[in-house]
Order: sequence, then C-alpha cells, then structure tokens
Amino acid sequence: MGIVMADVSHEHYLREEVGRLEQRIAELQQQGPTNEPAAHGEVANGANARHDGAAADVEPTVLEHLVAVTSSVIGDRFFEALAEHLAKAFDVRCAFVNELVGEQANRLHPLAIWIDGQPGDPQTYDLPHTPCQFVIERGEFFCGVDVAEQFPNDHMLVELGVTSYYGVRFAGQDGKPLGNICILDGKPLPDTPQLRTLLRLFGERAAQELQRKQAEDQQRTHNEVLEQIVHCKPLAQILETIVRAIERQMPGAKASVLLLEDKQLRHGAAPSLPVEYNQLVDGLEIGPAVGSCGTAAYEKRSVVVSDVLVDAKWAPFLDVVNRFGLRACWSQPILTEGGKVLGTFALYYAEPRTPCDEELSTVSSFASLACLAIERKRTDEALKLRDSELAHVSRLAMLGEVVAELTHEVNQPLYTITNFARACINETAKPEGFSQETLQSWLGQIQEACNRASDILRSTTEFVRRDDQDRALLDVEEIVNQAVELISWRASRDQIEIAFQPPARAVHCLGNRVQLEQVLLNILVNGCDAIGQLGRNSGRLVVMVEIQADAVEIVVEDNGSGIAEEVRESLFDPFVTTKVDGMGMGLAISRSIVEDHGGRIWASDSSTGGTQFHVSLPVQ
Repeated sequence: MGIVMADVSHEHYLREEVGRLEQRIAELQQQGPTNEPAAHGEVANGANARHDGAAADVEPTVLEHLVAVTSSVIGDRFFEALAEHLAKAFDVRCAFVNELVGEQANRLHPLAIWIDGQPGDPQTYDLPHTPCQFVIERGEFFCGVDVAEQFPNDHMLVELGVTSYYGVRFAGQDGKPLGNICILDGKPLPDTPQLRTLLRLFGERAAQELQRKQAEDQQRTHNEVLEQIVHCKPLAQILETIVRAIERQMPGAKASVLLLEDKQLRHGAAPSLPVEYNQLVDGLEIGPAVGSCGTAAYEKRSVVVSDVLVDAKWAPFLDVVNRFGLRACWSQPILTEGGKVLGTFALYYAEPRTPCDEELSTVSSFASLACLAIERKRTDEALKLRDSELAHVSRLAMLGEVVAELTHEVNQPLYTITNFARACINETAKPEGFSQETLQSWLGQIQEACNRASDILRSTTEFVRRDDQDRALLDVEEIVNQAVELISWRASRDQIEIAFQPPARAVHCLGNRVQLEQVLLNILVNGCDAIGQLGRNSGRLVVMVEIQADAVEIVVEDNGSGIAEEVRESLFDPFVTTKVDGMGMGLAISRSIVEDHGGRIWASDSSTGGTQFHVSLPVQ
C-alpha cells in the first residue's frame, strides 16, 4: 500500500514509540471488545468477509508509519494526518475524527475528514439515528455491509455511497465521551481484532490530543482575558469572553456571571441564556435557599444542583426553570483572596447533570479569571473616584489663589448695579417727572451688570463642583476661552498680558469639560507664578491651538523663570513643586486627566526663556 518509512533522524524515537504502542495493543487485545455487538451489526450479512487491501494484522510497518505521520504534528494537523493515513493504511474511502459538541452533546463536529484521497468539508451533523450514535453510546460499533440500509435517516451515508462502517469512541480521563473515530468504505469491511485494536489505540491518541488542544484553548482564553484587563476593556466584554470560552470547552453548558451588589445579584454576562431569564434573575437577593447562585453567594461555597426539579433550593423557581427548560445548575462563588464575594459563576444544563472533578476544576479556574476582571474593574473605579476627589481639592486650592481677584471681579458689577439702581430711584422721584429714555438706559446697564455677575458665579460654580465623569463632544476653542476667562482676574492684577491664538477652524475633542478646564487653568496659574518669580512688569502668556492629523495640541507659553533643573525629570510626579506653599499635585493630576482622555502632556523650554506646556488630545 505504499508505506513511507520514518525519517532516519527520528528512528530511535519512533522505535520507542512503536514499542510502547505495541505493548498497549497487547493490553487492549486482552481486554477484548468494549461493548456488546449490535443486533444488526458486526456478524450480519457476511460482515467477516475479507477484501483485498484490508489489514489482517497490525503489521509493524503500518504501525510505524502511523506513528511517524502523527507524532511530529499537533492540533488540527494531528487530526488531519490521522484521518488521512488511517484511510490509506486500511485502504478505505473515508476516515473521520469527530468531536462531540452541542448543547446536549448530541452533535458531532468533524475535526478532520479524508474522503476519496483528499480532505473533506467538515460540517457539524446531528448524532441521533446514525451509526456514530451507537459508537458514542456503546464504545464501538461495526457494520460490515449495508450500513446505509440499516440507518436510512443518515443522509450522509447515502450521499457517500458507502456500505461498511467501523467506529470507536474516545473519552477523557474521567470517562466522559469526547468524540469518535470511524472508517467507511464502499466494499465490505473485515472485522478483525487487529483492526479494532488499532482504532481503539489511535482513539486514545486522539483523546489525548483533543484534551491537550482544549487545555491550550483555555490558556489562550486566559491570555486573551488578561490582555483585555490590561487594556481596560469594558467589564461586560471581558466577562462575555470568559463565558463563551467555557461554553466552547464544555458542550451543552450555558454559562452565567452575576455580580453581587448590596446583597443582590445583578446581571453580568450570560449570552446563551434567554434574555427574559436574565431579566428575572437580575436583582435577586441572596439567601440560604435561593437557587444555586443565591445560595452560593450567601454561603460562600460552591453549590451543585444536579436536578433543579427535586432540590429544595429551587422550589420557589420551578415555574421559571420549567418555562426555560433548565434542569441542572452548578454555581461557584467568585471570591477575593480575602473571602469577599464579588458574584457567582454558574453553568446551566438542559438535562440533569452531575459534574466530575475535572469539570469542577474548570469552573473554579474560570471563576478565578472572572474574579480578576471584576477586582480590576472595581479597583479602577475606586482610583477614578480618588482621583476625582483629589482633583476637586486641587480645584478648590487653585481657586483660593484667585479668590481676591474673583471678589474684585464680582464687586464691579455689584457696584454698577447699586449706583444705577440709586440713580433710577432718584430719577423717578423728581417732581417734574423722569426721562423714560434715561431710565431705560440705566436699567439696561443694571441688566448687563447682573448678567456679568451671573456669568462669573456660574463659571466658578461649574469649575469647583464635583464632576460626574460625563464626557461630551467639546469645542476646543470654547474650553480655552473659559480657562483664560477664569485666570484673567489674576493676570489683570499682576499686569500679565494673555494672548490667545485660536485654531484656524473649529476642532472638537471628546472629554469632560470641567476636567480639561482644570488642566488648562493649572498650567495658566503656574505660568503666572513663574512670571511672578522674576518680578517682571511685562509678563506675557501666549495660548495657541494647533490642529494636527489626528490630534489637537494646546500650547501655553510663558516668559517666566523656566523649569528648575532639579525638578525637570519629575515635573509631573506627585508632591513635586518649586513653590514655597505648593502642594505639588496640580501637574500630577493634570497628567492623570489628560492620559485618561487618551492624550499626553509635556513641558519644554521656551525661546523667551520661560516654559511651554503642551497638551495633546485626540480629535473627533
């Protein structure tokens, strides 16, 4: 049959491997068949008849060849090589290596197909009413002739035009069926102990490789989730990645993650469960007998319910589980190292199921991964809250530096209002009557002064309020104008000129208005301080907005004292300051805000001898 010998460089390894497999063959032959013969299979219709080209014995060259072509490949290539060379070794038309899949493990997905000398198209098909069903249920099945007539509902047999079939089941270490190997031909297939033994042997090899592949897929999922966590992807996206990964690994399962908030379980991720069911569970209060998840979260232990219809914990929810066809639910609490419950990780099945140790270990592993994602998300939220509090304190401190100018600025419109109001009173008290035109003019002045005072108070209130992290599409020129207006009172007192060079066209960025104004105001205040250190009477701040390809850059230049060498490298670090009474938090908070907006901030020397601060933000 054209056996190709192994490469000389692998001869020693192959000899050892063949020896090991030959020993395993002897063990399998002593064990005998793994199932009783089918009523219409095996010996029926002359099944034991031989045909030319079929192997009567496990010849050493055949075994060596199969080892050679499968030992140096892994993953999908292993299954492809196995299907191809089994077909060639036994001179049959078709060879399949199938994986058991489906919500109820009732479908087969070909890992590899070899048909008529070439790879076939792997299409998942239903298990019932096929000879493969007999294989999965009984361990192996043989039908020497007329297999299509004995399984008339298996359309694939008819389409292939085969008459004989032999298949063996392969399972995991826990005995759980994983799939099967089968060979088919258009001529009668001989039933020999050697044929059975060899297929069973390579069924074991297929099981090992499939489990290795599943472990590799699980590790790949772990890496993917860790990468999503590092890049701060949304928690819902991370949890769905975890849920779908375990559903791929455990056919028939529908996974769910619930988050614990104030003794209530809230929806986290459950893409395969009905939307209505997720809505009913969302907000469920935990307790000692509240289904699997409510109990697991309350008692901080895994809760396995193999049949929800007979378990007291599910008694209040029988109408719900019957409506959605749920029969088993295994729940694992998501616990921190300190024992705090973050939520639950659960698997649902449509039929009663009891998990094996390996399945419980897998659930625990994915629950730990979910714990990491949830903890990271809540840590980020806590840090943002802390940063928000620090930013609020910083804004109050910054406002304190200009409070005198703010008072003066508010007093001006109040003084105007008082004077014109008194003038209006005097005008209307004249015995000869008042001038309506004059009165309207003075009332206009009062209204204008009121508007001015209102604008000052509004902008100040917005600046010092605790912002809620909301973001919107912002006009960059408006943000700069607002920051310049807030600092103009101090600049006027210190005789500092502020020149604003607006962008050539309107440009927008996505951000939080108050936070970005805080960044710019902090830079402007620092510029005023730097100018004040020189005692100049000709201070100048220049604010420029430059539009780039995918960003907008705001540049603030002063002609102050410049950056001290000892703080240049640590300028944006917390508690670093050149001011006698400075907190050293302004630029650190500014950097945090800018980076949170997807931008960056840096400083450089100015040609005027002062400093240039640059804030670059993504444009929308």
